[in-house]
Amino acid sequence: MAIPHPESPASPHNPANDLPQYRPPRPIGHGETLPHTPRRPSRSNNGPGRT
Repeated sequence: MAIPHPESPASPHNPANDLPQYRPPRPIGHGETLPHTPRRPSRSNNGPGRT
């Protein structure tokens, strides 16, 4: 990953292909980007700071 390969699909000459692959919009499906804890009762949904 640190060393960009010339054969890699995300080449430096192709910024359009590198943009979406380098940093995606917000893969919520995986739940990795989610800052707060995993899905909890509706109580947490109301607002974590409200408690």
